[in-house]
Amino acid sequence: MTVSCPVPALRLVKRPMPCSDGGPDPQQEKIDALTRMLCATSRKLRGESLDTDQQAALHDAQSWLVKHDEKDRQRLADEAERERAADLRKAVWDKLTPEERRALRLDRSY
Repeated sequence: MTVSCPVPALRLVKRPMPCSDGGPDPQQEKIDALTRMLCATSRKLRGESLDTDQQAALHDAQSWLVKHDEKDRQRLADEAERERAADLRKAVWDKLTPEERRALRLDRSY
């Protein structure tokens, strides 16, 4: 059964790991799949007739999901900021002539 989470930030995002060859991390894929299942399950159970223990478990899961959503939004915002900064550095680097780079003692390229 394939479960798709309605929260865009929770959809599986292929991210290369800095210590790998750039392929998907199997552990992260499992975590992402379980997160999508938790998301879908908690949304489906809303409004259902549940006993007290089930309601408490659902509340805990939903509380976790709210915190997870916020952390995921922050992670995505941080990644976007890092990418924007890298693009800006490259744009500035590209404007410099080789002579200006030497004068500023800038040895690396972007």
